[in-house]
Amino acid sequence: MTEALALAEVQRLRALVTERLGFRFDPERVHDLTAFLLRNGRARGVPPAAYLDELLLAEDAELLDLAAAYTIPETYFFRDTGQMEVLREELRRLGEQRPCVRVLSAGCASGEEPYTVAMLAHAELARPEHVSILGVDVNGALLELARRGRYTAWSLRKTPEAEKRRYFVEREGRFEIRESVKRLVTFERRNLVREATAFASESFDIVLCRNVLMYLSPRAARELVHELARALVPGGLLLLGHAETLRGLSDDFELGHAREAFFHRRRGRAAGRRQSSRPTPFGARWRSEPAPRTVRTEEPSSPPSAREPAFAPFPSGAPTPASKKARDEGLRLALDLFRRERYREALDLLDRAGGDGGSSLLRGVLLLLAGNVSEAAACADRLIERDALDASAHYLLALCAEQAGELDLAIAHDEAATYLDSSFAMPRMHLGRLFRRKGRSDLAQRELRAALRLVGRETEERLSLFGGGFSRHAWLELCRAELSRCEGS
Repeated sequence: MTEALALAEVQRLRALVTERLGFRFDPERVHDLTAFLLRNGRARGVPPAAYLDELLLAEDAELLDLAAAYTIPETYFFRDTGQMEVLREELRRLGEQRPCVRVLSAGCASGEEPYTVAMLAHAELARPEHVSILGVDVNGALLELARRGRYTAWSLRKTPEAEKRRYFVEREGRFEIRESVKRLVTFERRNLVREATAFASESFDIVLCRNVLMYLSPRAARELVHELARALVPGGLLLLGHAETLRGLSDDFELGHAREAFFHRRRGRAAGRRQSSRPTPFGARWRSEPAPRTVRTEEPSSPPSAREPAFAPFPSGAPTPASKKARDEGLRLALDLFRRERYREALDLLDRAGGDGGSSLLRGVLLLLAGNVSEAAACADRLIERDALDASAHYLLALCAEQAGELDLAIAHDEAATYLDSSFAMPRMHLGRLFRRKGRSDLAQRELRAALRLVGRETEERLSLFGGGFSRHAWLELCRAELSRCEGS
């Protein structure tokens, strides 16, 4: 097999895995695909090209095995303390309001996550048996481990001692889940990318989908999030992995922050429908036939980070060519006045432009510079109502909160901005200064080092809007000076 032929076959397999499973294979993982091709082709006594032809006509079982090997997770009980506290409070709230609570653990691996939910239900609810938890994963071997419910001490490394004693029985060096916890959880092998359409609408109150989206192509991630939104009740809770975001994937959720953790809620008020006093059998949670997808399947022409600048003061709608031309000209003139520090004239120009300019980020920045903190914050609030994933609006709120003396609130909005856009340098710098004021030199240094790495790649638009008239080089020097002060304190 020539090197060129091997590369062509690996690319065919990569395309097949993306199409069937939605998985995105990074270039550094190509060796996994090569090994899969060689091993399975050899086992059948056929060359890789012939084996690939068989895969094209076969069911997904073998590809699922490849996916399972690729996604072996690092998981343990009570992972992410902040999210667990959010989940604890949500279970308590739902337990007081509803006769049953329904939870989906998507990508549950060997079961630590859904069993943790079951333990929280036992801790918080008078009737934990009225909680039903479905754990779904692509990896059949891990699901067998989950059903057995026997774990090593390593999986319990973050489990409080009281919970260990209450929910586990130690036998022969292993920790076995008690039956009272086990009976709340059901496990199923599912390919979420292909089968999430089968979830019944509004069939879950809480969905955990942590560290799943990171493995998927943008299209597959958008479609999965769409189906999870449909499967959640209005107001339902969605928890993602620490490094994951819905930016560019969905507008169906509002971002929340509590207990030093981020979470998402499905937009819309919770319906006041009556529910059965017993959990619905999980067979009823799936549609009888997968429904057709309603999400557009074309890839975006540019990545989420390349969307139109968030500070555009004349947001989209359907303007006539004449009105659009006038708005574009108004924006150009306002930005020119802004760069020349003629803030009052720029603000007056935006006000005269009308339309939706009152909600623009540029107007909010101008109001803040003019000392109108409450109006600037109201501008940012309107932007977030329109797009909860607007990192720049959260940063503007952080600046407003600092001006109002609300340092903890400023930190929360800075953290939201960095969560929504990990390439955003300004809130990192701001966090460093805020943590330094609060005496947290360790956190200040962490954020300032991150800012130093990011400033060189920061967009010209954001430097212009939030840079205070300083050049990129000046921002780098400011970061270094702040970091030096922290390290010397």
